[in-house]
Amino acid sequence: MIMGDFALTMDSDSRKEIFRDSMIGGFTLMIPLVLISVVTILLLNIPSAGYTSWLYSGSASAYRYILLSIYDSIWGNFAFFAVITISWCYGKSIDLSSFQGVILVMSSVISLYVLAGAGTDAFDREYLSQRGMFTAIVALFISCSVFCNMAKWAGATMPSLRINRMFSASMRHFIPVLGVLCVSELVHVVVSLFAPGMTLQSLISSLLTGGVFWVAEFSPLLACILYGILAMGLWYFGIHGQNFLYVINDGAYTNFLNENIVEGADNIVNMTFFNTFCVIGGSGAALSLAIAALIASKNKTTRTVSKIGLLPGIFNSSEIMTYCLPTVFNKNLVIPFISLPLINAIITYAATYFGFIPVIRENISWAMPVLLSGYFSTGSIRGSILQVFLIVIDVLVYIPFVRLNDRAIETSFEADVAELTRILKKAEDEVREIDLMSLSGRMGETARSLAYDLKKDLKHRKLFMVYQAQFDKNNKYMGAEALLRWKHESCGFIYPPLSIELATESGLLYRLEEFVFDEACRSIGIIKSHGGIPCKISANITGVSALNPDFVGMIDRAVKAHNVDPDDLWIEMTEQAVMNSNPSTMARLKDVRDKGHKFLIDDFGMGHTSIDYLKTGMFDGVKLDGKITRDVLDNESDRHIISSVTSMCADMGMIVIAEYVEGERQRDLLKILGGDAFQGYLYSMPISLEDMIELVESRR
Repeated sequence: MIMGDFALTMDSDSRKEIFRDSMIGGFTLMIPLVLISVVTILLLNIPSAGYTSWLYSGSASAYRYILLSIYDSIWGNFAFFAVITISWCYGKSIDLSSFQGVILVMSSVISLYVLAGAGTDAFDREYLSQRGMFTAIVALFISCSVFCNMAKWAGATMPSLRINRMFSASMRHFIPVLGVLCVSELVHVVVSLFAPGMTLQSLISSLLTGGVFWVAEFSPLLACILYGILAMGLWYFGIHGQNFLYVINDGAYTNFLNENIVEGADNIVNMTFFNTFCVIGGSGAALSLAIAALIASKNKTTRTVSKIGLLPGIFNSSEIMTYCLPTVFNKNLVIPFISLPLINAIITYAATYFGFIPVIRENISWAMPVLLSGYFSTGSIRGSILQVFLIVIDVLVYIPFVRLNDRAIETSFEADVAELTRILKKAEDEVREIDLMSLSGRMGETARSLAYDLKKDLKHRKLFMVYQAQFDKNNKYMGAEALLRWKHESCGFIYPPLSIELATESGLLYRLEEFVFDEACRSIGIIKSHGGIPCKISANITGVSALNPDFVGMIDRAVKAHNVDPDDLWIEMTEQAVMNSNPSTMARLKDVRDKGHKFLIDDFGMGHTSIDYLKTGMFDGVKLDGKITRDVLDNESDRHIISSVTSMCADMGMIVIAEYVEGERQRDLLKILGGDAFQGYLYSMPISLEDMIELVESRR
C-alpha cells in the first residue's frame, strides 16, 4: 500500500484540518530553535550603554559573531526549516510511512526552491528565511496536496518491480515527486509571464504594498491601519507580516523617520511609531497577551508559555507567544491579535496630533525594552506613560479572549479524550491490542499528554478509590471491590481502562497498582475501626504487574503498612490475564496466596484455559463476566453458561460473584442459577469509602 487507509478516506475538510494541525505541529517542533534565537535577541539588545559599547568593541568580536551566527542560522533558514517540519507532520498525520514521509519532505523543499525562483535572477536567499514563510506555505500546500493525490493514484496503477525493495518503492514515488515539481514550476512560470522577474511572493507583496501606498495618499493613519491589518493577518498564518511587507516598514516608514530627523518633517506615522507603540511588546501586542494570560488563564500550558514569553515580550519579540501558545491559526485570539495594533495606532496618532507626545524623531532599535523605548523615542516620560496606558488597554481587551481560549482548549481536549476512549473501547470489543501513545496525529498527542498528566497526578496522589458493595444470598454485606478513579483537571473522569492502558504504555502500571493496593489496605483498616462490618476488600491486579519480581513485596508492604489481615485483602485477575500467566507468575501468585490472600478470576466467561487454572486450586472464586449477567433474563445461552459455571465452582468449593446486577428479577434468577454473591447498581453504584460504610451500617 502506498499510503495509510486514513489518507485514502479523507475528504477535503479533513485535509484542511490536518494541514492546519500540521502547520501548528511543525511550528511546535521548531520551538527549541525559536527559544534559542530569542535568547540571542535578548543578549544582543541588553539596554546598557556599557554592555553595548563592549559588545561592539574588538574584545567582544568573537562573542558577537557567535550570537549573530546563531541568530542568522535560525531566522535565515526559518522557512526552510518550516517546510521540513510541517511536511513531516503532515505525512505522520495521514499515516505515511517514514520512507514516504522523507520523500514528501524532499518534494516540499524542491517546491520551495522552485517557487522562490531558484536558477533565475528572481531568486533571493531571503526566501529561505522568515521573510519567505509565504512561499513556504504555498510550497507546502502544493506538495502535500499533489503528492498525496498522485501517490494514491501511483500506488493503485504502478506495479512493484521485482528488484531491490527500496529502489522499487522509490520508483513508485517518481510520478508524485514529478507532479509536485511540475505544478510548482507551472505556478512560477505563470507568475513570470504576468510579472517578469518576480516570484509569487514578490508579486503578492507588491500588490498589497501598492494598496497601502495608495491609501496613504489620502490618509497616513488609514494606511497605517491597513498595514497593521495586513501584517497581523499574515502573522495569523505564521507569516512574519512586517517582513513580508518590508517595503513599507523598512522602506517608506524608515524614509518618513529619516525625513523627520534630517529635514525636520512632521510625519507622525513612521518606523519607530509603528514598532514602539502600535506593536508594543511584539506583533499582536504579544506582551499584553502574556500578561492577560497570567492574570486570567487557568490552563497550565498557557500560563507556562506566557511566563516564558514575558521577558521576550518586554524586548518586543512575539515569537514565543506566536508559535508556542500559539496565536498562529488560533481563531479564539485572532480578533484582539489583529485589532489591538490598530487601536494602539489610533491612540498613539491622537496622542501625537494633540500634543501629548512629540512627533517621533529618533531611530531606536525595535528590540529596545518597553518603557525605555517609549522614553527614548519621544524624548519624554510621556512616551513611557503612553506605553503603559496602551498595555493596560490591550490587557483588558485580551482577558475575555484568553478565557474563551481556555474554554476552547478544554472542549477540544475533552473531545479528543472521548475519541481516544472510543478507539480503546473498539479495540476491547474486537479483542485486539492497541498502542494509543503511538497513534499518529492528535490522538497520539492526546494519549501522550494524558499519560504525562497521569504520571503527575499519581505522584501527587490525586487519583482515588471508590467502592462497590457486595451482598450474599441472604442480602447481607460481605465485602466490596475497590475501583480506581482518575478525575482529570480539564476533562473530568477518565474511562478507567484508559487509565490502565496509558499506565501500561508509559511504564507507570506497577506504581499505579502499588497505589491501588496501598489504598485498599488503608480502607480495610478504616472499616475495621468501625467494628462489626466485614472488612474484605478486593483489588485488581494485571498480569503485567504480576510479572514483576517485586510483586509479592508490594503486597506485603501494603499489608504491613496498615496492619491488615491478609484474609481481608482479596486479589482479582481478569480471565485474560490468568490465561496469559506463565509458570513464574503462577509461582508468585501461589506465594501470595500462601500468605493468606484469596484470589478471584474476574470477567470469567467459560474459557477452557482458565478452567484448567481453576483445577490448580489457586483460585477461591470467580466473578461472572458482565456480558453474560446483563442479559440473563432474555438470553437462554447465558443462563446455561452461568448454570454450568456455578455448578462447577460449587463442586470445587469456590464462590461465584455476579457483577452488573441491576434489578431484583435479575438477582433472583442468578440466585436460582447458583450465584453466591451479587454486586451492582441494585445495591449501590461505586461510592466513596465513607458513603459505603454509611450504606452498610444503614442496612444492618
